Amino acid sequence: MNRKQALLVGLAVAIAFLIALVGWCLPRPGFAPALEPTSTPTGLEFSWVPRPPVAVAGPHFLPTPTAGEGSLPWTGSTVGDAGPYSADTWADAWALFFTYDKNTEGVIVTDDTDFDGLLAVTNSPTTTLTITDGAAIVDGNLYYLLGSVTITDSLSAPGAGTDYYRVVLRKDRTAQTVRVTLLGPVNGSWPSLTQSDTGDWELPLYKLTVTNGGTFTLLDDRNYALRPQQRSVLYPAFTGRNSTDGVDIARGSSSLGVSLAASKNCQVTYSFVVPEDYASDMTVKAVLIPNGASGNAYLYFKYYHAQCGEAYNTHSDITAWATYAVTDGYDNCVGSTALTTLEPGDIVHGTVGRNATSASDTISTTNIYMAGWLMEYTPKY
Repeated sequence: MNRKQALLVGLAVAIAFLIALVGWCLPRPGFAPALEPTSTPTGLEFSWVPRPPVAVAGPHFLPTPTAGEGSLPWTGSTVGDAGPYSADTWADAWALFFTYDKNTEGVIVTDDTDFDGLLAVTNSPTTTLTITDGAAIVDGNLYYLLGSVTITDSLSAPGAGTDYYRVVLRKDRTAQTVRVTLLGPVNGSWPSLTQSDTGDWELPLYKLTVTNGGTFTLLDDRNYALRPQQRSVLYPAFTGRNSTDGVDIARGSSSLGVSLAASKNCQVTYSFVVPEDYASDMTVKAVLIPNGASGNAYLYFKYYHAQCGEAYNTHSDITAWATYAVTDGYDNCVGSTALTTLEPGDIVHGTVGRNATSASDTISTTNIYMAGWLMEYTPKY
């Protein structure tokens, strides 16, 4: 066999393997959706279920369920770690692929317009819950919703106290479905979640409270698959201004940062762009290191932000002068400021000021080094 023929044979084997693998994973013929009795569909709601399960003992459904090594997929049914692989085996594998904590994580962030609603829940009118399109991994099973689903359960005010509800995605092993389900009401506490590796599994989406006065409050309880819960970036400080002496200041020879000098009124400024993966909840803190004493520093924080082509101060978040406790020789992350009305691509201009001429600054004779700004936010993915 020459080299060309060997290559063709290899390609043929690879294609045959892929076809066999897809065959194991395709939905069964005649698959049709089934809705929870309390749900009224205005779109299409499905859960994707692989081949019928083959019972495997142990806490997991992987080929090696209790201890030792394992691998998949393989062809055949007898050699090594070969199948047949059950739906539970694939679900365990998918849970490993797509979730860090399958107890809480699962909603899939995507730019696909059929599923970019992220399974958001609204209650307008207050007694009707509407779940928008989206997709999720629920204990390893793929769930998706085209359009929307409304929950028509009676959500009425309790006679006393507060009723608590949860909106969840319930994986029902017996019915072989994943569906939106409302848990509750429970007066005084949140309904408990069912999460069984051999039974039903409920992934939280939203929480809802209803007071005896008729106040409805929705709380977002979603966590996303393949997405860190928080992202942090440190922007180093390099330049500033000593307003007392009318001179610019730089990082200089100190490895700690720009000096907010003793007995002076100083400011450090910087700019950054809001990352493209920004989703929500951006806060900025100043990282300050006193050099010689602990006490209260007298500080203020000012942030402007706008898109390119807009006035630089279109949006502002300003924290007035106040005292902040700082510890000598420590990284003190202070002045946490939430930046509002942000969009990816916004240019943020920030200023941190220290007035060491004020009596409110109890360590006014101590230099404080500004190491930089700690920016934290929730990312899209």
